[in-house]
Amino acid sequence: MKSKDPPYWLDENEIDKEAASIFEEEFFSEPTESDMSYQEASPWDFGIILRNKFSYDIKEDHEFESDYSNHIRGIMFARYRHSDRLHFKASVQGDYFSYHYESGWEDETDFRVHDAYVNFSGPGYNARIGNPIVRLGKADGFSPLDNVNPEDFRDGFAGRREERKIPVPMVNLQVYREPFSIQGLYIPFFIKSEFDTVGTDCALFGRLDKEIGPFPYDDPQFYPSISDSQGGARIAATTHGFDLALSYLNTINDLPTVDSTMAPAGFRLETDSIRDLPRFAQANGQAIQLRHDRTSIWGMEFETTIGSIGLRGDLAYNTDVNFLTETLERVEKFVFDYIIGFDYLSPADFYINFQFGQSFIRNFDDLLVFAKKNDQCCFRHNFKGILLW
Repeated sequence: MKSKDPPYWLDENEIDKEAASIFEEEFFSEPTESDMSYQEASPWDFGIILRNKFSYDIKEDHEFESDYSNHIRGIMFARYRHSDRLHFKASVQGDYFSYHYESGWEDETDFRVHDAYVNFSGPGYNARIGNPIVRLGKADGFSPLDNVNPEDFRDGFAGRREERKIPVPMVNLQVYREPFSIQGLYIPFFIKSEFDTVGTDCALFGRLDKEIGPFPYDDPQFYPSISDSQGGARIAATTHGFDLALSYLNTINDLPTVDSTMAPAGFRLETDSIRDLPRFAQANGQAIQLRHDRTSIWGMEFETTIGSIGLRGDLAYNTDVNFLTETLERVEKFVFDYIIGFDYLSPADFYINFQFGQSFIRNFDDLLVFAKKNDQCCFRHNFKGILLW
């Protein structure tokens, strides 16, 4: 079985040609022979990635939602390859969000350092230090093991998960000795996922601040602290046509959960929607307390081929996952997730991918505002560069 791992100096996102974003445009022509010879001679590499997503609301659920919105993202990057053993990368990302409501336009702009690191390697090892994106798991698109980097949810779940990833400071060390490889990760402090609590259609509580008026909530802010450091390890091997790996990640949940709230005797949350909490907080004067808890994720992953069909899967055992009950009490549960899928690439460049996954909560309680088993299924095919879901 041929290894699908890219050369150490390339990021997975940079060589994934089959899964190009539906929102991504290429503004450069195919390189000529002279261009390629220049690229081979030059240690520098520059590029610009532009993506745009436009949304139009075809059904108005309430008067406060946006009529249409637009999200422009630009990434500028530069790479310098000093030698086969040493190279550098730096990139900057800018986002511009605009929303149109009946009352007019609202917009938001921000810039951040994107993928930036120094990478050096030697016989049997590779080290990457800086602000990279690291992916765990074999499943394509979504994996329950892919929890190293936070994500940007200000635009909801649109686009590929890889495009939502936020680089964070970390040390990524890999040691190789056939047929094994060992990977160690260290993240010195915690950076949570980007999301809006209120004010947009994709916010945690939507635009309920406009619909019902102000309500109290507390979303904790995190500052660089070594006490919030995270880390993990992964050991992988290739044997008898299988790529196998075991992993462990001790991390802090990027997305918040709701802490316990004092509720009157006999109170029950009427629906499973978290957006009912603001009405309760408003009526009782109690702030909704959001929190980010530490958890451990044990994982196993595999990948193989059966003829021309690729088969892959991930399993995750997640400890200390917090849920809210109908009585507004926070409880911790163990959660088991798995996802399995297959893909096929024809000689005519027709690519198809199918995945199926489930989540189970150990010691399920009927009062949980959640389901005992959560099924998810995704299907995509890619024909001559067009990605369809």
